[in-house]
Order: sequence, then C-alpha cells, then structure tokens
Amino acid sequence: QGSQVRAIGKHLTDYDAIDTGLFVCPREIFSYLEEARFRNPVGDCSLADGIRLMAGSGKVRAIDIGDSWWQDVDTPQMLEHAERKLAEAQRLSRNAVTSHGP
Repeated sequence: QGSQVRAIGKHLTDYDAIDTGLFVCPREIFSYLEEARFRNPVGDCSLADGIRLMAGSGKVRAIDIGDSWWQDVDTPQMLEHAERKLAEAQRLSRNAVTSHGP
C-alpha cells in the first residue's frame, strides 16, 4: 500500500509489487529473525521470514525500481538464465559502443 509493504511471499493472491531480493535492514531485523526462528517448529528461518514479521508490524518500505531489469535467482537453472541474460546485455552494450564510437 503506497511504499509500505504489508506482506511478502511467493503465494500471495493479491499483490502490486515484486520483491527483487535486495534488502537494506536495520539491526532490529535480528530480533525479528529470532522470533521467526522461535515460531518455526524445526527452529529454522530465512531472511524472508524476518521481513514478513517486520512487514506485519508496518516496518517495511518498498522502493520502486521502475523499468530496471532484475532476475530472481532461486535455483541453479535461474542462475544460468540470469548469467545468459547478463552476458547478452554486456555483449549488446559493447556492440553499441563499438558501432557508435566513444
């Protein structure tokens, strides 16, 4: 809602933004991570678990990156895809400089 993040997760049915995976966190995140770990039956947690709790407390804000490119990398296949896209972008960038001169 606006820049305030109310919830995060891969299974949200109603959303208006996508998490790019870049977080700037205050020290307070460690308290939320401890709480997330305590709530998990196996005593484990992720950064997303801590951010989710912070968002529930109204303490998470989003920054719009506009049309900037990003690639989610959660699996080896996604990493390969991201590497191919970055290499292609780098090649296109070099070609643009070469064809138009410095």
